[in-house]
Amino acid sequence: MPLKEEETEEMQALVAEQKYVDEDFPPPEERWMRPHELVENPKMFVDGPSHMDIIQENLGDCWFLAVATVVAQHPDLIYQVIPADQPLNGKDYKGILIFRFWNVGKWTRVYIDDRLAVTKNKHLVYGKCTRKNEFWLPLLEKAFAKFHGGYHKIQGGYCDQAFLCLTGYICHQLFFEPSMSEKELFGIFTREVQNNSLIAVGAPEGDRKQGIPGRHAYSVTGVYTVRAGDNIVRLVRVRNPWGARATTVEWKGAFSDNDPKWTGVDKETRKKLEYLKSQDGQFFMRMSNFLKHFPMIWFASPFPDFGDNYQTTPLQTYLISSSWDADISTEDDFGREVFLKSPQYSLTIGESDQQKVNGEEENEIAPTYDVVIEVAQEQNRKEFGHQQYGICILVMKVGGKFPRKFTAETMEDFQFFKGSEEPERSSSVTSKLKLDSGEYLLIPAVMQTYKSRQFLMRIYSRKPIKVAAIERQ
Repeated sequence: MPLKEEETEEMQALVAEQKYVDEDFPPPEERWMRPHELVENPKMFVDGPSHMDIIQENLGDCWFLAVATVVAQHPDLIYQVIPADQPLNGKDYKGILIFRFWNVGKWTRVYIDDRLAVTKNKHLVYGKCTRKNEFWLPLLEKAFAKFHGGYHKIQGGYCDQAFLCLTGYICHQLFFEPSMSEKELFGIFTREVQNNSLIAVGAPEGDRKQGIPGRHAYSVTGVYTVRAGDNIVRLVRVRNPWGARATTVEWKGAFSDNDPKWTGVDKETRKKLEYLKSQDGQFFMRMSNFLKHFPMIWFASPFPDFGDNYQTTPLQTYLISSSWDADISTEDDFGREVFLKSPQYSLTIGESDQQKVNGEEENEIAPTYDVVIEVAQEQNRKEFGHQQYGICILVMKVGGKFPRKFTAETMEDFQFFKGSEEPERSSSVTSKLKLDSGEYLLIPAVMQTYKSRQFLMRIYSRKPIKVAAIERQ
C-alpha cells in the first residue's frame, strides 16, 4: 500500500531540515549511522520482500522476527506495514520513514528517522537483511521498538503478539494432544496454508545437538507432500530467524540439508521447494520430527474458522471497541463475581435461512460452528510491559429471563455455555460456538487489571444476530 496523502503531509511537517532527526526516540549509547552512510545505493527493498531476508543479531526478539519472516512472503501484508515508496537516498530523500502497526482495530502510524545502531566496524548492531544494501528489516525493527517504547521493550514475547501488530489477523494457538498423529497435524497445516493463514512455532526446550536451539521462535514457510524414492513423505519448511549467521545451527535429522534422502527427490521438486545446501537458517523436517520439537504453534488467519472451510462467508460481522476498567480483581481465579466488572453485551441469534446464506445455497455439510468470537487486548509495552491480562469469553443462555440484569443475585439464573473455559494470559482469545436461536449474554471478561486497557471484540456469524451493550450495575 503506497503512502497516503495525509501521511505525506505529516512527514513533510516533521522534517525541519534535509535529514530528519527523531527527537521522540533518542538512541541508546551506540553509534548511529544512516543507510546511505553505510553502503552505496541503499534501498528499502531489493527485488521485493522475501522470507530469506531476515538475520537476527543482538536482540532477543525472535518472536517478532519469526512473524516478520512469514509476513514477508505476502507483499500485500508487508506493504501495509511498510509503504514501499520511501527512498533511502536521492532527490526525494529526507531521512524520515513511516510504518504502520495494527492495535485493537486501528493501524497506528509510527514515524522514525533512518539512523541505525552500528559497531565501530560499521556493522549493524540489531537485525539486518541478507543483502547489504537492503534495509527494510532493521528499519521495521526500529519502528517496532519505538512503537513499544524502546529496543529493550521488545526483548522476549510470543508470536501471537507480533501477528496482531503486523497483520490484524485472527490469531489462535494450537494445543495439540500427544496422541495427535502426524497425518492429523499435517492436515491442519495444509488446510491453514491453503486458506492463507500464517504459521509460527516455538521450541521451549529445543535440542541443540539436533540443531534446534530452545527458548526460540521459528517460522513455518511451507508444507509439502513429496515423493522421495518409493516413499511419500510429509515435509515442513522451517526458518530460524538467525539466518545466515556464523553461529546459526540447523536441523541435523531426516531431510536436513545434507541428508542423503534428498537424492531420492527429483531436481524439479527440490527447486520448487527452494532446497539448498546452505547455512541460511532454512531447513526441512518430516512432520513426525516436527511434532517432537515444536509444541508451540500459532496461526494467524484473515478469515474466521467455522470448522468446515475458512472461506465460508459470515452473514454478519460486528467489531466492538471498548475497555476494561483499572483495578479489577477477584480472590477466586475464575470467580463469577468478577464477570460483573467486565463489559456485558446482549447477543440475539435469529433463525437462519436453511436454504441460502448471502444468496447462495448452503453446503450439504453444515459448518461445525455458527458463531466465532475473538477478543484481542491492547498491545502497548510502553504502558503494560510484557503483561498480558488473563482474559476469556463467556456466553450464557438467558433462558427467557432477558433483559433481566446479570447481577450477583441473578447470576445463577444464567446457563453458562462453553466459551473460553479458563482465562488465558494471551494477546487474544477465540471462541467457536454452535448456538441455537435465542438470547444470550456475552461477556469479554478480564480476571485482573492494573491499568485500564482497551480491547477489540470481533464477532462473526453465519446466522442473523444482533449485539448491543448492556448497562452495568
